[in-house]
Amino acid sequence: MDLLGIVVRKVLLLIIPFLIALILTVQFAPEFTYLSFFILAAGLYVLLRQMAEKIEFLCPKCGKIFKTSATAFFFSPHQTYYKLLKCPECNKVSWCIAKYYDGVELRAKVRKIKDKEISVKSLIVQLAVIASSYVVFLASWILTDVKDLVLLSSSTLLFILFSSFFAYAIKQEYRNQIYYVLTFFGVFIILLLSFLQVVASLAKS
Repeated sequence: MDLLGIVVRKVLLLIIPFLIALILTVQFAPEFTYLSFFILAAGLYVLLRQMAEKIEFLCPKCGKIFKTSATAFFFSPHQTYYKLLKCPECNKVSWCIAKYYDGVELRAKVRKIKDKEISVKSLIVQLAVIASSYVVFLASWILTDVKDLVLLSSSTLLFILFSSFFAYAIKQEYRNQIYYVLTFFGVFIILLLSFLQVVASLAKS
């Protein structure tokens, strides 16, 4: 059984109803367009719970086979067949490989992952950097003439999402260098929204 194929099929089953709902609401009832995003959020929650309940991971440190919670499944970084998790047996954080899905062994591509640790202080600094980029966006939104609520909502949701990732990492002591990548993407996207906010204001004036 191939994990990537399972995930692709389940994501398609999630995205298709969302797109249908989005098209129908935009076409016939645009004032209820937001409902399609509630459908997407509900579907994502169900998907995460189902995946967390069915996938079993192998700890490379002690060999323990275990399942994780939906919260850990969502907030923990992953790399195709691997997920950064804290083993309930040895209590160590490592890249655990997805071993079984619903009791059936997965055809996982085993490879060596560089597991270089960073300090918790580094995670806190990165969280502060993301918060600073959000402050930059808020300043651009407040000081410009155009008040684009879509950009404000998008940047706020992104800030909450990335902040939650880092808060969970700090709590679980996920001191892995992959968070540098998350910081880069978080800051880049939020600053891009700041740029779009300024461009929209200049275009109006």
